Amino acid sequence: MEKAKFKVSKTFEKRSGRMTIFLTSVAVVSYLLVRFGNDYIALYENSQVALPVIARAAISATQFIAGYWWAIAICAVVLTLLFYAITRKGTIFTILSILTWLAGALCYVALWLPSRSLAKALGG
Repeated sequence: MEKAKFKVSKTFEKRSGRMTIFLTSVAVVSYLLVRFGNDYIALYENSQVALPVIARAAISATQFIAGYWWAIAICAVVLTLLFYAITRKGTIFTILSILTWLAGALCYVALWLPSRSLAKALGG
């Protein structure tokens, strides 16, 4: 029997796991922001607490992700393919994954902090 001529390059094997982690990170962080962001948006709609600029930005980002999730997915895939073509190592995907999680954590904290002042305003 002949051996198959199709061969996957070793550079793809080294980067495929990191690319998967990056794409999964984008999907999970987007889902969590929409899931919890909508709860905070409903909480702040009827309150008299003035929201800081960063909280309003996080609410806008949450609404953008909820409305244009398909654009986020396409951009993540295009970015992955672009960096796959440009780079030889998967380090950039690790960095992008970490930055994705940090941005998600920042948005969550920006949404959560005004809820503390809302609880104090209501006497709780």
